Amino acid sequence: MQGFRVARIELFSQARPNVTKFAVLVTDGKANRDPEDTDNEADLTKASDVEVFAVGVTDDVSHFHTATITDSYFAIWRACAVSLSPSFLLLFL
Repeated sequence: MQGFRVARIELFSQARPNVTKFAVLVTDGKANRDPEDTDNEADLTKASDVEVFAVGVTDDVSHFHTATITDSYFAIWRACAVSLSPSFLLLFL
């Protein structure tokens, strides 16, 4: 997943030392590309001392796969109803 790679290289590598780093993954439950690449990038990000949380926005979210990415069922939330405005979506483009 390119998002993890970009966050790890462009954002977290430049973070101040001794500051807690975390990423929030907003997911529809499906990897857009290779799921194994997503797992690998998530592992590399977590190995960089970044805690990963996930928010699932559909009923199709795999809690097993998402827990693999976050390392914990306790780091996963499910949004029951989502209505995204166009301005919010621009943040993710």
